[in-house]
Amino acid sequence: MTSVGPRPNGGSLSLGARILGSVHRVTALLRVALLAPLIVLAVFLADSGDAGATAFAIWVSVFAIWGLFTVGWSVWRPVPSWAGTASILVDLGMFIAMALSSAGATSFITPVFYLYPVFSVFYYRPALTAVVGGLVAGGYAAVWLENLAVRGGPAQPGIVWMHFLLLTWMALTTTALSLVLAHRARTDTAAQSEHSRLVAQVLAADHRAGTRLADELHDGPLQDVIAVRRLLEQIGDTSTETALIATADHLLEETTARLRGTVQSLHPQVLAELGLAAAVEELARTATSRGTVPVFATVEPVPPLGSEREAALFGACREFVANAQRHAEAGRIDVALARRDQLIVLSVTDDGHGFTVGPSTSSAAIRAGHVGLASHELRINGLGGSVVVDSRLGVGTAVTAALPLADTGAPL
Repeated sequence: MTSVGPRPNGGSLSLGARILGSVHRVTALLRVALLAPLIVLAVFLADSGDAGATAFAIWVSVFAIWGLFTVGWSVWRPVPSWAGTASILVDLGMFIAMALSSAGATSFITPVFYLYPVFSVFYYRPALTAVVGGLVAGGYAAVWLENLAVRGGPAQPGIVWMHFLLLTWMALTTTALSLVLAHRARTDTAAQSEHSRLVAQVLAADHRAGTRLADELHDGPLQDVIAVRRLLEQIGDTSTETALIATADHLLEETTARLRGTVQSLHPQVLAELGLAAAVEELARTATSRGTVPVFATVEPVPPLGSEREAALFGACREFVANAQRHAEAGRIDVALARRDQLIVLSVTDDGHGFTVGPSTSSAAIRAGHVGLASHELRINGLGGSVVVDSRLGVGTAVTAALPLADTGAPL
């Protein structure tokens, strides 16, 4: 499945929650990967007869259970916003316990203290990274003080001072790195928001221009052609050139049909007069009569969305149905329109050959030549909605577009 734009929030996570979830999956897997050197160290301590080997092995076992738990949680459950900070504090507590159980400030686990601040950079939260760096240096100092009080301190205190100062430098470095990355992320987000806003403005202007052109064609050239046909009908009653008049009448009839089709394409009259639900039903009937693949519509009553949003969903529906008729080699096409909480959801499903869906974006679709689909994705995204494509080879394709109700006032 590939998604373009935010997901509908009917029972699914918000965009921020999904990003946070992916960070937790990465950090959880890295936490499990850290088990390999810890297990090697536990075996080494046991073989060397270290007095703290048993306690260290117990803490490594606890850390293994904790790591597997975080992997399972990040995959199967929604990740709350506080989970990042909580998991880091648990990790640090376990590392300090491991250090206390294995020679204190000069423990073989000391390199973990250097590497762990980098771990927190994944969250793009400079304050959290600074706190973690401070806790790491402070935790190392606490281990040192405990070792000094209980065992009389390490034989070479200068090494401990060096480690402490290097950990402080690491805290400053990782915090600076997190600041840079967070700034770039904010810049990228602002650029994407501006891009979406500009696209929405362009598409809205295009919609208004299409509506204006449709009105001008309907009130001008179309009415002129109809008037000429009526004049020909009157002339035909008295003229002997019936064949020429019949040919001219036929050409005018075709011109009238093309003009009406163009007007309907630019601004569907049924959409303006009867609303989105009726327009979708009419689209299914028209597509069935004109194409070779039957189109079935299941439409629920939906509240008004406003002309711009309704035109966006209707245009997307027309594009999805046309694509399915042209490319899917399907036996049937199903169109559904319904309200789901604060969303209006439109889906077009076919039972055709399907295709492999990659992590495509609107830009990639445009580069591939799928300008029609990409333009509708951009239009719906610009209105705060989403487009989701789900396709499997040999099974078919489902395209779902969702827009929030006009009175929600905020994008998904």
